[in-house]
Amino acid sequence: MALRTYVINRAADADRWAYVTESVKPHFDLELTRFDAIDGRADGFRISDHLPPGSQLSIKTPALVNKCAEAAILLSHAHCWHKVLNGPDEYALIVEDDVAFQEPVVELSNTLSDGFTFDLIFCNRRMILFRRALPNDDVLPQCLYLDEFHSRMVATFPAEEFETKRFNKQGRLPNGVGFDAYVVSRRGAEKLLELFEQLPEQFPVDNWAYAVSLDVSDFRRSQGHPRGFAKISDLLRPDRPKLDTYIFNRIVALSAGVSVLPSVREVRTDIGRRTKLAGG
Repeated sequence: MALRTYVINRAADADRWAYVTESVKPHFDLELTRFDAIDGRADGFRISDHLPPGSQLSIKTPALVNKCAEAAILLSHAHCWHKVLNGPDEYALIVEDDVAFQEPVVELSNTLSDGFTFDLIFCNRRMILFRRALPNDDVLPQCLYLDEFHSRMVATFPAEEFETKRFNKQGRLPNGVGFDAYVVSRRGAEKLLELFEQLPEQFPVDNWAYAVSLDVSDFRRSQGHPRGFAKISDLLRPDRPKLDTYIFNRIVALSAGVSVLPSVREVRTDIGRRTKLAGG
C-alpha cells in the first residue's frame, strides 16, 4: 500500500511543489497529497483564523512578521495532524516543500508496514545527523526511542563538546531539530492535537515537538538561546499526553535549504532583512 504523504506547500510556491514531486521515483510508492500552507505573511494574519477544525486554542498572534510566519508553519502542521487523525490511514509521512525524497523511504515504508508501533518518527536530515553523533550508532535500533537518544547524548558528551554536537547539558538545541520530514500515526496525531490545545504561547514547531516528546526533565531556561527553546519545557503541563517518539537511522527526505529554494520559512522583515525560521 502506498505511503500517504502530506506536502506542506503554499499555492504561490508551485516551483517547490514541482521540486518535491520530481524527486519521487516509481519504486518509492508514495501517495502525495498537497496541503495548501497557511501564509503568515499575508495581510491581517491572525492565528485564530487558521486553527484546525474543532480547536479552541487561544493564544496571541505575534506582532513580528517572522513570528507570524513561524506560527503559520505550526498551524499548517496541525492541520495535517487533523487530516491524519480523520483520514483513512493508520499513519502518514508529513514533509515540508523543500525536501527531495531519498532511497531510505522504501526501507521506512517497509518498517511501518511490518506493524511497528509509534506516535512520531523523525526521519529528517538534522535529527539523523544528531543521532549519528552518538558512538556506535550503527548498532543501535533502526528506530531509536527519543528518550534513549537524549539520555545517551547527555551521558556521552561532556558539556564543552555539546555545542559542537548542537546539544548541551541543559538540552539546548541551538539550530533546532527540524520538522521537515516525519511520520505520525493516527494515535500520535490525536496526542499532538491535544498537546496543541495546551500551548501557552506560540513556539517553533520542531523544538516544541521535541520537548513534548521527552520524559526527561533536564531543560532549563537560557536567556541566550537563539531559538527560544529554553522555556518550552518550563511551560509544559505535567499531565500532558506522552508521545512515543523515535528517530529513524537513515535520511528519508533531504532538505534543499533556503539557499536553493526560497521558502515560506524565509520572510522579509519590515527592515528588509531576510530571516530564516526554525524547523527546516
